[in-house]
This record gives sequence, C-alpha cells and structure tokens, in this order.
Amino acid sequence: MKNQRLALLLRSFRSSSMRMKCEKGHIRCLTTLLICLILGACSTVQFRPPMVIDSFAAAGVETFEHPVSKALFDVRSQTLYVMLRDWHEIRLYRDGRMINRIGGLGLERINFRKLGDIALDNDGGLLALDTVARQIRKFSNEGMYVTQIDIAGTVQPELMAVGTDQNIYIYDGLGEQIFVYSLLDGGEQFRFGKFELDRISQLTCNRDYVLAYSMAHDKTTVFTVLGQTLRTIDALCLYDNFNNLVEYRNGILTGSSSAVPIAVGSGTIRNLNRSANVLLMAIDNEIRRFNINYRSPMR
Repeated sequence: MKNQRLALLLRSFRSSSMRMKCEKGHIRCLTTLLICLILGACSTVQFRPPMVIDSFAAAGVETFEHPVSKALFDVRSQTLYVMLRDWHEIRLYRDGRMINRIGGLGLERINFRKLGDIALDNDGGLLALDTVARQIRKFSNEGMYVTQIDIAGTVQPELMAVGTDQNIYIYDGLGEQIFVYSLLDGGEQFRFGKFELDRISQLTCNRDYVLAYSMAHDKTTVFTVLGQTLRTIDALCLYDNFNNLVEYRNGILTGSSSAVPIAVGSGTIRNLNRSANVLLMAIDNEIRRFNINYRSPMR
C-alpha cells in the first residue's frame, strides 16, 4: 500500500495541473513527498528499549588441540565457528559436534591463500577474508560456498567487521586505515583512520561505533560508523547492541553500566567478540563463553 500511495503521489506531481502551478506550489509538493518518504521509512524502524548490563555469567569453556584465533557464534542456527589462522582453516560446530571445515591452502573457492579474519553478516552467513587474494567469501551456516566480494582497493586487508547498515569495515595493515565496502554491491564507500591506527589486531562494530584494538599497545580507538574519531581506551573493548561498553582489563571483564565484573582467568587473549548477548573470548587453545545479563535502567 505504501508503494501504491507513493506511485499515485508521483503521478499526480507529474500531471499537467501540477506543472501549471507556481514555484511555491512545487516546493510544497516536494515537501509533502519528502515527508511521506520519511514517515514510510520511520514506520519500518523497530524500537529497542534501552537496557543496561546487570552482570556477566560464565557459560562454558571449550578446548581445542590448536590455538584459537577467533570464535563466532550464530544464535539463530546455533553454529559455532572456530578460526585457526595458523592452519588457514575454519571449523563449524553444532551441538558440540564438528559438522564441516573450510579452508586449508589451495586454489579452490573453499581454500585460502592466507586466512585473515572471519565475521557474520546480518543474515547469519559466514564471511571469510583472504588477505592475499583480497577477497571476502561468503559461506552458508553449513559451510557451503555462496559468493565473493573483491576488495581490490585494499593492499593488505587483515581484519573485518560487519555493520548493521550492510557495510563491511576492512582494516588494511599496510595502509593503516579502514576501508568501508557495501555488502549489497561490493563498492567502496569511504576510508578513515589514516595516521591514527598502528598494528591493529581486532576490529568490531555495532550500529553506531567501530572499534579498532591494538594488542601491541593495549589500546582501543573508537570511531563512529562514519569514521569520526571519538576517543581511545587503554583496554580491549567492544560495544553491545545498547551501546554499553564492555572492557577486558587485567583478567577482569566489566561493563560500563555494571557493578558486577567477572574474572575471566589466565591466558593470552587473542580475540573478544559478541553475538546478541553472548560474549566469546579466544584464549590460547580455549573458547570461553559469557552471557550478558540485562536489566531495565528504570528498575
């Protein structure tokens, strides 16, 4: 019905009677059209009530035979993706059982010349970054190849994060900047972070912010999704869906709105990421899971 109303409005605007009106009439019609488009767009936005972090709860530890570089969890398909960068391999687990593996060196579409990073797109598909081929390949949650995006504008793409706006953020290690590509058409949108980033080891984002963490400096640089620099934090950080800051510092996991931190344990942390309210930490040969418990700020 919205499309029909918009089409009728456009036809009426093009009609001869409208064309004979004065310039002020045209302006009023354009204003009306703009208001209709805005109202139509706003009607599709889902309201999310604000929530604050109440506490963290340990949800399990999984141990592997090799060091884990990164782990992702798709809450919809209940699939755990385990990235072994040294082996150029991604393993898929469901219900504690490995259902598939992707990668290894080779020239097939499931192989990688150098596996850089993995991420989940907004549909729950797995994205894998090949640093040498300068490609992002998409796989289903069963590990089947779907498609690929060429990112020829980069020189040495190393890390990536997917935004809620169908943009993907790529950290280029040689140029020390972040490229923004569209997942819809594969086109480059813009770049940012030049002369501000150094040896970034993790990239995360949510609806509003992009965070680049350097393990070498133990520092997180916070940008808006449009590339504006906001601040730096001396810790490994990420934001949740409600823009609560989650920090890992000296073996302790804390939330910006929480008075209940939790001890993570010893080991070398390689990655921290989030899917919905599930935090995944890759530490040495382990994946440690933590659930975020929320409460209303009015409580």
